[in-house]
Amino acid sequence: MSLVLFTAIAPCTVLGNVTPLNPTNWHEQLAGRTWMVTFAVTGCKHCELMKPMWQEMARELAASDSDVHVGRVNSSLHNGLTKTMRVTDEPALEPN
Repeated sequence: MSLVLFTAIAPCTVLGNVTPLNPTNWHEQLAGRTWMVTFAVTGCKHCELMKPMWQEMARELAASDSDVHVGRVNSSLHNGLTKTMRVTDEPALEPN
C-alpha cells in the first residue's frame, strides 16, 4: 500500500530531490511508490515559510535511502490536477 500525502505551498525552484509532477507524468511517477506531494500556488506568504522545510525533507529522505519520494505540482499551471486531488486550501495537509 502506498501513501500519498498532499500539502499545498507556494511555487519555488525545485531544489533537493523534489520531483516536478504534472498531469502527464502523475500516474507514471506515483504508481507503486510512496510520495509526499506539495501543490504549489502563487501568493501564499504562509506557504513561503514552508518551502525550506519541504526542500530539506526531500534532501533528508534522499540521503537516508528512504523509499519515500517528494514531488511538487505547480497548481498555477495544473489547476485541473489540483482540483482532481481535492486540494482546496493552502497550506494544508490532505491525506489521500
